[in-house]
Amino acid sequence: MKRSTMLALAIMAVVAAPTAGFADELLGGKKGGKGGGATPPPKTAPPQSAPPKGAPPKAAPPKAAPPRANPPQSKPPTRVGEGDVRTGNQGAPPPRSNDGFLQGAQRRGESRSGNVSYGSVNNQPQRNPQQRGQGWNDIPSINNSRIAQDARREDRIRQVQPSYRQGYTHYSNQWRDDYFWYPHYQFGYQQDRCVPSPWYFYDHLPGYVSRNRVNIIVNVNPIWNNVRDEYRYRRPSGPYDRNATGLDWAITDIEDGFESQNMRYFSRLIPIRDRIQVDLEGEWRYQMSSDDFYDLLSDIVQGTDTDKYVYLGTRFSGREALVFYAHRYRDAWGQRTETFHTWGLQQQGNGWSATYFNSSRQDPRHWR
Repeated sequence: MKRSTMLALAIMAVVAAPTAGFADELLGGKKGGKGGGATPPPKTAPPQSAPPKGAPPKAAPPKAAPPRANPPQSKPPTRVGEGDVRTGNQGAPPPRSNDGFLQGAQRRGESRSGNVSYGSVNNQPQRNPQQRGQGWNDIPSINNSRIAQDARREDRIRQVQPSYRQGYTHYSNQWRDDYFWYPHYQFGYQQDRCVPSPWYFYDHLPGYVSRNRVNIIVNVNPIWNNVRDEYRYRRPSGPYDRNATGLDWAITDIEDGFESQNMRYFSRLIPIRDRIQVDLEGEWRYQMSSDDFYDLLSDIVQGTDTDKYVYLGTRFSGREALVFYAHRYRDAWGQRTETFHTWGLQQQGNGWSATYFNSSRQDPRHWR
């Protein structure tokens, strides 16, 4: 009995041994098994084989680039007052907005006074120095009684002189008439169809404006007879300068507009659907719409290689002021030259608007 019992126990132990091992495997109790309590040894990278002799050394992996800093954001123009765009007048004036315009780039945008569709080329690209100022001494004149009577009675101008300006000589040989902003130029003098442009003394701009765009003014006293008090101008120190007057801002805007070639400075100075009187050395006086004058101004502001627009002084009386500047620029031959401008301004509300413009070869302050 004892022997049979011991034999049965031995058989049961032999059968149970593999079953217990299998159970240990399933329960993770066996060392080194899948998911066992002991952490398996970390995997090691296979040994690197040495490069063959004569092979170039392996380049090191590139270093990660440092994080890129955000570029400084340019500040938009500061608005001082409703509808008045200014850049704050701090430090140097803003960069020129239209350098490509000087090299023959086409204008962008629409003109105020009509569509530009000349379809012609009156650019004279010759660079003969003898052409500089050709016809300047023969500016058409209406300062005699016969022409004055014709202007009153027939509203026509009769003048016969053969050596007036013809065409223009632009900075770029590829310039075409359709690239101008103003759509009512005449490129040669015709007795009863045109009048001299305010830019008659600028070789790179057309010399005449269509006669039907202006009203001739005859026997009018010079506008500066009524404005004799000297004005003490102070350039604003910034966009929030409370001590700057409206006239200070207007004077600054004219200067900055020419030097930066940016017409935004003139958007409030030259209102829409108004009238401006133009004077050309006292030989011609006429009125034109402010829209015509704005487009003419766009051509000289954006299309001239301006070095400096120099403020010379201001005379005022009540709500009227005359502001004097010297426009220093390079012509199409690269020569430095100078033309004088006089702006007549009139106070309207808190701002000032242009009502008069004079262009001359001599400083008009000495005409008194």
